[in-house]
Amino acid sequence: MDGGLTIGAGEARPRERSGQAERTVSADAASAEDIERLRRMRECLRALRAYHANSIVEPLGDVLVHGLVYVLAVALVLTWPGPVIGCIGIAIACYKAGRLFEVGHDACHGSYTPNANFNRWIGRLAFLPSLHVFSLWRFGHNVLHHGYSNLRGKDFVWVPLTKAEHDALPWWRRGLQRLYRHHSAVGIPAYYVIELWLPRLIVPRREHLRAALPGLATDLLLMGGFVGLMGVASVGFAWMAAAPDGAVLPFAFARFAGALIVPFLYTAGMVGFVVYFNHTHPDIPWYRDAAEWNFARAQMEETTCLRFELAGYVLGIEGIMSHTVHHIDPRVPLYRLREARACIGRILGDWLIDYRFTLRECVAIMRACKLYDYDAQCWMTFSGRRTSEPKRPGSLAVTR
Repeated sequence: MDGGLTIGAGEARPRERSGQAERTVSADAASAEDIERLRRMRECLRALRAYHANSIVEPLGDVLVHGLVYVLAVALVLTWPGPVIGCIGIAIACYKAGRLFEVGHDACHGSYTPNANFNRWIGRLAFLPSLHVFSLWRFGHNVLHHGYSNLRGKDFVWVPLTKAEHDALPWWRRGLQRLYRHHSAVGIPAYYVIELWLPRLIVPRREHLRAALPGLATDLLLMGGFVGLMGVASVGFAWMAAAPDGAVLPFAFARFAGALIVPFLYTAGMVGFVVYFNHTHPDIPWYRDAAEWNFARAQMEETTCLRFELAGYVLGIEGIMSHTVHHIDPRVPLYRLREARACIGRILGDWLIDYRFTLRECVAIMRACKLYDYDAQCWMTFSGRRTSEPKRPGSLAVTR
């Protein structure tokens, strides 16, 4: 498909009026495209109402099971009956912390159950194992990321630098950028912790704190109490394990790390991975001018649906990878996204970026998407080589 709006290539027009004619036809085409986008988005929203949460019992049962298994896994880590059992406990705690994060994510959107009060408290508690503050996440994720997807200056997740911006960085910052976007994906957890978690959820700017004020004090008390409880339990169990004299604190830290820090890092990597591949692709543009950006287009055409094989189900991320559905209607819970994908696929047709996720595809995307040329709207490598076709703003079709 053609990546830009064109005016009957090859048609003759008077030279003195060609510029005005091009602007008029482009404006008319853009207006028609926007109308069609809104029509399809409304159709998607009507169809997706059938997938909203309509029961409290099943979601509550799921979160209780996740929470109970998480607590038992943490107990294994803290008591540490042996290295094998302890490591199994760490692995289960990591997995369940990730699943509880997904529950908290849905609850923060108000989609996990049909009850707002249940959602608020389930979200607060479910976010604790991954060390996410509910109200700060709600502002950053629900308001900025969902409200301004891929608009630089508003959306803040995996924002690509230009070649000039990258080259102007000090050497250590350039090194971090190369680590973050390395095609092995080893830098994804570091990116999430350094660029997102610390500045957005631990030491946010004053305006972000003001926006998150409703409920922030409660969330901070819960988080502080949870971390403190983990610390006290780690010291207590290390002391009861009759650690050698003077070795209580090292033993306590090992338990604290296994019960809390390692599951947090696992969740950071999981969330960073999910957000990267849901919003980064050679076919997906970024914008720095709000006049070029379009809300409906960002939700329907500039997010991805990834089809996973067994690994997606094992890791528990198969649902959220149907991400276009989630951005069109965040009230659809993650546990229903996959079945809802077929519904919007029929409406969006070839507007939908839908592909089967493989290791080769992962590497290819990360090799191609390093820096971004916002004027030409194309991805580049760190050396400045273009890796995608330039896209003109307002294009209905994505260049394939």
